[in-house]
Amino acid sequence: EKNQNLYERYAALAAGESDPFRRKNYEEIGRINEALTKRPPETFREAVQFLAHFQSVDRTYYAGGALGALDTLLEDYFERDMEAGILTEEEAVWILASLYFNDTHYTQIGGLTPAGDREVTSRLSFVILDAMHLLHIPTNLGIRVHAPIPGQSDAAEKLLRRAVEYTIEDGYGVCYSLEKGIAEGFAKNGFPVELGRMRVKCGCNWVA
Repeated sequence: EKNQNLYERYAALAAGESDPFRRKNYEEIGRINEALTKRPPETFREAVQFLAHFQSVDRTYYAGGALGALDTLLEDYFERDMEAGILTEEEAVWILASLYFNDTHYTQIGGLTPAGDREVTSRLSFVILDAMHLLHIPTNLGIRVHAPIPGQSDAAEKLLRRAVEYTIEDGYGVCYSLEKGIAEGFAKNGFPVELGRMRVKCGCNWVA
């Protein structure tokens, strides 16, 4: 009954909205939230909406503040929806900017696989960076910076360059998490370097 009331509330908001974009948005919010009460997320927008709910619970009850490596976390949803033609990069930027507006939980993009033989930078990494730029407020987004990997693309270098350009343009931007210190420095404490590469920014102290 509560789920139905929630759905009806958004349906009423949609019915009373003259702007087509806002009307469609209300309808989607109602549909997505109803679906999330019954099953796991299936689309990119559903996954991001789930994270928005997580942010609220995380802050309210656990004083938390981190979402993790957002590009790898959401990449499968993003690529699947892009291939199916139900999502554009512009829409993804808007959805992610909305997530950051909901709460500036710590997130990270870029980096290496645990084996250190492959970059994880993807086109979603750039979309997330663009979302930060669109929002024009600090977002606690970190970018993992590492030395070039022989035989790999220059995507990581391009991501770093765009991040620096946005910092100069906006007057703020990402923080930089340096692979050598985060992974190799961690390994000096007796841990596998592979585990160090899996470390993700979850607060200022985590990368200090």
